[in-house]
Amino acid sequence: MAFHRHLAQYVSVVYGSWVARVSGIGSIVLLVMLVFWGDKWPILRDNKTTFVWLAIICLIVTGFDVWYQSRPDLLIENRGVFLDADSIIPEASTVTPQCVTIMLYIVNARSVPVAIKSYELAVELYGQTIVGQLVSSADIALYTTRRTDLNAIKNTLMQQGLPTEGWVRFYCGDDPRLRGQPFVLTVTDAYNIPRKIHGRIPFDYSGEIRTYLSPELYRS
Repeated sequence: MAFHRHLAQYVSVVYGSWVARVSGIGSIVLLVMLVFWGDKWPILRDNKTTFVWLAIICLIVTGFDVWYQSRPDLLIENRGVFLDADSIIPEASTVTPQCVTIMLYIVNARSVPVAIKSYELAVELYGQTIVGQLVSSADIALYTTRRTDLNAIKNTLMQQGLPTEGWVRFYCGDDPRLRGQPFVLTVTDAYNIPRKIHGRIPFDYSGEIRTYLSPELYRS
């Protein structure tokens, strides 16, 4: 039954964490002492309220630790930011579009599987916020090495300890002042927990990004 399975999982988490184990045992010991010897031992009789609160605190610590251990936690590392202006999305024809590509290393640090829900890029540009438009990175490479398009696999479950490395790519318009500006990349997981990665767009266009699509596809 589902109840038995969840109960077994709860006990397993409590047993696997020394904080939950100690606080859980402590709460049980305190409650047993209060029930059976609360009126017999002077120290318990004179300080019953204190011991009740200690038992409650121990129970709260146990519950919080179980929740914390079961909560998904993604470790996200920024492995590089690239700005290029030679890869044009189909809608752009008369301007020099700019794309920001961010390389990421992501690993799930918890036993609970988790997936990515969304990637969002916001660039602060002299008082206004530029929101990047996600575009495919399947047809670009870093020199000659291609990377995984993380947005294309964002709904894939990530297991504990198995890292995922790749990049996400955003079209950010044609304003030349974009270079050198701060940005915030928000990575939101399937549990709607956002994680923000702060960085700065390079001052110079990168010559490391290579496009492998035919140039005709970028002209209207």
